[in-house]
Amino acid sequence: MYDKTKKTLILILIGSVVVMSIVITYYTFMFFNRLYGQLENKQLSLGEIIAEVSKDRISLAIKTTEGIIQNKLAENSIKTGAEENTTIAKKTKDLLVSLETISTLDTSAKIKTNDFWVYVGSWKNNEWKSTDFSLSANENVSTEKVITLAVDTVKRDNYPLLKDTFWEKGRPMGILKKTESVKVKEIKAIDGIAGAKLIWVKGVKVGE
Repeated sequence: MYDKTKKTLILILIGSVVVMSIVITYYTFMFFNRLYGQLENKQLSLGEIIAEVSKDRISLAIKTTEGIIQNKLAENSIKTGAEENTTIAKKTKDLLVSLETISTLDTSAKIKTNDFWVYVGSWKNNEWKSTDFSLSANENVSTEKVITLAVDTVKRDNYPLLKDTFWEKGRPMGILKKTESVKVKEIKAIDGIAGAKLIWVKGVKVGE
């Protein structure tokens, strides 16, 4: 009788241990599953924060670099009227190329545009007195017209504006190279010397 009772108690104990093991395993699995889910969400949030911080740092670095290049361009610039310099020094040209390259890395949310302003030349008595484009002497420039550069020139974000007694040109955006073409979207004629009109156009580079 005693042995039978002992065997029964042992079986009950073994059964209890098995049941407890199953319960512990189940709740342990649920706990770690929930913990993993929380950690995963945490990692996601952390990743988003890191991405935003990195984005801000990259944008700041780009803007700082752009500012340095703009300052260097200002140092290299030659004070003129509302016309563009027809000869671009190699140092300035390298800076313009760098500026255009760095601007393509901008990750900020601002709306980008391919539009720019560029100097065409001096027009007087229905002919070009000088021009940076491959235009015949009496060839008119009109909207939608495609014109091709004869020399390297600077892309700017605006046409020159008269500030007190000097002309303030738009900020450089980069360089347009000889033989590249521009589709004209807008034309601005600025009064020059001896009745000449200094022609600037707003346009986009053909192929962009």
